[in-house]
Amino acid sequence: VVVMGEGEETITELVKTWEKGKELDVRGVAYRKGDVVKVNPPRPFIKDLDKIPLPARHLIPFEAYKVMGNQVGSMITSRGCPYSCGYCSSSLLMGRMFRRRSPANVVDEMEELAYKYKVKDVEFLDDVFMLNKKRALAIAKEIKDRKLDIKFVASSRVDGVDLNVLKELKGVGLSTMYYGAESGSQRVLDLMDKGITVEQTKDAVKKTKSIGINTIASFILGYPGETAEEIDRTIKFATQLDIDYAQFSILTPYPGTPIY
Repeated sequence: VVVMGEGEETITELVKTWEKGKELDVRGVAYRKGDVVKVNPPRPFIKDLDKIPLPARHLIPFEAYKVMGNQVGSMITSRGCPYSCGYCSSSLLMGRMFRRRSPANVVDEMEELAYKYKVKDVEFLDDVFMLNKKRALAIAKEIKDRKLDIKFVASSRVDGVDLNVLKELKGVGLSTMYYGAESGSQRVLDLMDKGITVEQTKDAVKKTKSIGINTIASFILGYPGETAEEIDRTIKFATQLDIDYAQFSILTPYPGTPIY
C-alpha cells in the first residue's frame, strides 16, 4: 500500500481499516489487488495543522542524529507554497495554499526539543517560512515571551526579505537564512518561472549579512536550455555573493512538475 500526499490522517485510517479486515476504501492510498493496481481518490489537505500531534521522537534514537557533534532538530511549521516554479514538486505534495501552525503550537515543539531532547539548534524545513511576515513576528514574540534560548534556521524567497522582521527573528535566535537563488543568469531564472531577479538575490544576501545572520543559497544546474556559459556564471555568482554556504543541485524533473 502506498500513502500519497500528507500521511498523518491517511496512515491512521489505513491501520484501523486493515486491523478490521475491511476493504481498503481509504482516501489517499494506492494498492495492489491481485494483478490490478487500485488508486483511491485523494485525501483533502489537513486544514488545521495544530491538530497533528508532535512527532513521536521517543520512538527513534534521536540522540544519534547530530551535525558536527551538535544535537539538532528539524520542524515543519507550515505547508504549501503559492508559487509555481517550473522545477518544484512541493505544491504538488502540499498544495498551493499556505497552511500554517499557530505560533503557540510551533513554540510548543521548540520547547520540547530544547528541554526534553536538549536541542540547541532547530531547522525549519518550511518551503517559505517568511511568506507571512505577521506570523513570523508572532512566532518571534512567542519565543521571547517564553524566554526560550534556542537557535534556528529559516527560509525565505529573496523577494520577500524584510530587514525589520529579520532583526526581530535574530533577536530570538535566528542564526541562518536559507534562500533559493537557483541561478546567476536572469534568462535561466525566467525559464524556471522563478519570479525573482539576480539583483534581488544580491540585495537579500546583503541585508541578511549586514545584521550578522549567516546565509545559505541553493542553486540548480542543468536546467533545459541553460548553456555551459550560464552554468559557469552561476558558479561564479555564488562565489561572489558573500554567502556562508552554497548548495548545488542537478535539475531533477519530478513527475507532475511543469518541467517534467
